[in-house]
Amino acid sequence: MISPGSAGTLPAGYRESVLRGTRLVSRAAVHDTLRAAIETGTLHAWAGARAGARAMQGRGVSWGTDLDGAGPVVVRHSRHGGLLAALTRDMFLVPSRAPHELEVALRLQSAGVATPTVVAFATYAATGPLCR
Repeated sequence: MISPGSAGTLPAGYRESVLRGTRLVSRAAVHDTLRAAIETGTLHAWAGARAGARAMQGRGVSWGTDLDGAGPVVVRHSRHGGLLAALTRDMFLVPSRAPHELEVALRLQSAGVATPTVVAFATYAATGPLCR
């Protein structure tokens, strides 16, 4: 598992940065671009503000945009669903589900299962043991 704040456990080809409580894990080819994006806010807000960004509706708005070095990407803001969604909204226990989703996607790809490539994830500090 990709542990919180532990760069030694990152998959090959991924880099990690921590900036003002935000943890960014991304493919090395786009890391500097995405690090610059989180310096001004969230990846989700950055994607939505890009020229040509396309809104896609689901549990919330996801943004389709082009990312130099990665091609077309979809940037989503993770939210809970179900009965407790109004209470938990977008808060998850650290390390959140993002590292697990990256690990599962990489395992599926190595087994030959067609699955989207996880280009990056960012988690943002919230209160106590919670992150966004």
